[in-house]
Amino acid sequence: MEEKEWVKELSEILGEEKVIASPSGLCCYAADFFPRTWHLPDCVALPSSHEEVVKIVKFAYKHRIPMIPRGSGTSVTGGPVPIRGGIVISLENMREVLEIDAESRIVVTQPGISWEELNRALKPYGLFYPSTPGSGRVSSVGGNVASGGSGMRTVKYGTVRNYVLGLRVVLPNGEELRVGTRAHKSSCGYDLKDLFIGSEGTLGIFTEITLRTCVLPEAAAVVLFDLPELEKAGEVVWGIFRSGIVPAALELTTARTLELVGEEARGEASLVVELDGTKEAVRAEAERILMLFRELKPRLVEDEGERQKVWGRQAEIYFKLVRLKSSPIAEDLGVPPAKVPFMLRRIHHIFDRYDIPVGVLSHAGDGTIHCVIVLDEREEEKWEKARRAREEVYREVLALGGTITAEHGLGLHRSPFAHLQLDERFFSLSREIKRIFDPHNLMNPGKMRL
Repeated sequence: MEEKEWVKELSEILGEEKVIASPSGLCCYAADFFPRTWHLPDCVALPSSHEEVVKIVKFAYKHRIPMIPRGSGTSVTGGPVPIRGGIVISLENMREVLEIDAESRIVVTQPGISWEELNRALKPYGLFYPSTPGSGRVSSVGGNVASGGSGMRTVKYGTVRNYVLGLRVVLPNGEELRVGTRAHKSSCGYDLKDLFIGSEGTLGIFTEITLRTCVLPEAAAVVLFDLPELEKAGEVVWGIFRSGIVPAALELTTARTLELVGEEARGEASLVVELDGTKEAVRAEAERILMLFRELKPRLVEDEGERQKVWGRQAEIYFKLVRLKSSPIAEDLGVPPAKVPFMLRRIHHIFDRYDIPVGVLSHAGDGTIHCVIVLDEREEEKWEKARRAREEVYREVLALGGTITAEHGLGLHRSPFAHLQLDERFFSLSREIKRIFDPHNLMNPGKMRL
């Protein structure tokens, strides 16, 4: 069938208003936030229900057309880029919360809803979904699950895998598969649910996600540290855990990063420690931290408005970094938490040698390091230097027992480096799994070295 004919046929099946085929419209779905990669799809489908996703997938499977699931497009890895054309299946209109079972602390939602929208819906029930991506105002829950991203509150609340109870999945041939249960734990057979989490849209499309939620804490406060040297961050983080306190978040930023975005820096690093729980527990934990580290003169922020301003400033550091040049690259390395200060120094040192500005932030409690490489894609020589610097950083991270991606996934642009961490047997087994689910390699082809 000629390309224009199948686009027309899909429009007749789905409705013209739910299919985008104009060049200007397709441009909006040709890339994500990783620079230098634009590939136009043949068309974009905008389903609003499970049944419509099934129709699209069955049509694409019949005509052997590539399918690329897409959430809100905030990926920084080239994950939803349609490198072989085909149909981008955008789930942006599937934003409905289908059920909230407050007593069981369960929510069932469509995948296109943002983290912020979901938590707004949960708040009247006294619940929240703690996975906290930095782009939570816009990043979709489906994309969050598909990439395995977990955000800053992992240190206390765990990763996204701890919260996904069940998935309704449309497989590449259009068949439906339900995995997981509404029980909070299960030992019944292979856990296919976990196979889909982090699969980056290569095995199927989520149309419903069942999540475990948490009870909203009664109170929260932050303790702020200006640290004279990076190594003090490691001492403070370990000292807090050793005291029996488990913070909700521990956010570390180097002074060089602050200076890069025009922020005032005191010492070599700043550390934001968030505590949450009952009012009594938060107050007791805050006072203990202030006493344990009194020589560092930490500051306590209990007022809710001021606490929100602290987190607003912290989030703005990242956004200021990505606005410095036209083509920033965002990394999400993971190392054992005790190695964070050492690795932050190494990152700055490596990029200094290549004369490329870099900003470095860390979820210090779980060892995640976000590294924003400040680039202009038109500077060809620096682009190649950045590639070499990235590989050096990856090798150092792996030598520490870490990972080249803690949250964002491999996508298209980290896949060429995946062999540094994963051996060929891993890839051959992964491809066998992919063939079982997707024998014609139609679902997000060309990603994750599959």
